[in-house]
Amino acid sequence: MARAAAAADGGASEDPWKALGVPAGSDAEEVKKALNRKKLLYKTEPAKLAAMEVAYESIVQASLAARLRGDTSGVGKGVLKGDTVPLFGPWAPIYSEAPLKDKKVNVAISVAAIAITLCTPGTIRTLQPVIYATIFHVRPRIS
Repeated sequence: MARAAAAADGGASEDPWKALGVPAGSDAEEVKKALNRKKLLYKTEPAKLAAMEVAYESIVQASLAARLRGDTSGVGKGVLKGDTVPLFGPWAPIYSEAPLKDKKVNVAISVAAIAITLCTPGTIRTLQPVIYATIFHVRPRIS
């Protein structure tokens, strides 16, 4: 929608820095704060809101292009260190001890898997249920 609005008014109607109300060369955090302020200000006016989104997008794209050229002066910290973010980021699994109820359920599943394996005729018996039962006991509990 933002690109359609930009194409409708000719693409570059005014300076994106001026549209967001920040001085040229401001860091990424200031630009993001300005965009959020403008979103609150123009939340009932979709045309102006789309113009703010286009202005923000053009500033971010210019920042990314500057980073690719090696110019890191106006590049935000998030863009500058974008490829060093850990795999999970803030959503990494957190280790926690399983409650007793979960442990009892896992033991019951393990016992059932072993019983099924032992009751199965030897010609078609597989160790897969026993392996699954072992994994239930060996792996750490992650929630």
